[in-house]
Amino acid sequence: MPASIRARPTPANAKKLRLPRRLTLLLGVVGTIAALLMATFEIKSLWDLFLQVLGLFGGGLAGVFALGIFTRRAHGKGALVGVIASAIVLFLVQRYTRVHFFLYAAVRVLTCLVVGYVASVLIPVARQSFEGLTVYTAGSRQDNAELAAPRPAAQANRRRLISVTLEERSNDARNPARILEDARPA
Repeated sequence: MPASIRARPTPANAKKLRLPRRLTLLLGVVGTIAALLMATFEIKSLWDLFLQVLGLFGGGLAGVFALGIFTRRAHGKGALVGVIASAIVLFLVQRYTRVHFFLYAAVRVLTCLVVGYVASVLIPVARQSFEGLTVYTAGSRQDNAELAAPRPAAQANRRRLISVTLEERSNDARNPARILEDARPA
């Protein structure tokens, strides 16, 4: 991108840059406030706090991912019930047990997976096609047929390559660039 565009964006480009600039400012303010708040807390280890927060938020996301990939009956409502239940279970585990915080993510993933699956079985919803979306339907016949179907441009390129006969190659043996030009797609 030329320096003139970066220095003085046109009105159309300036309009596109409003949201990113505002988000950058907002996230900078939020990050600064969070850092100031954390400076006032008695934190023994920032790494331990990071792992606790990661277990709190990342475990639910991983649980929903596992639920969607490894089950055929999962749906959005069941996944939402699983995420909420896993957050409650993790809060109770943190509050009332002596489980090490390294296990928080595992507790949340397993709870989300089990409760989400049970909720998906118990809550009725309209069935949708999951062809090619789970590990059970990844190798479906329709997907494999679409992947194996030759494309018209590829067929034309193959025909063009086949049409270059051995005689033409022997005539152009001194000029290999000519062979490559003939074989290049149009």
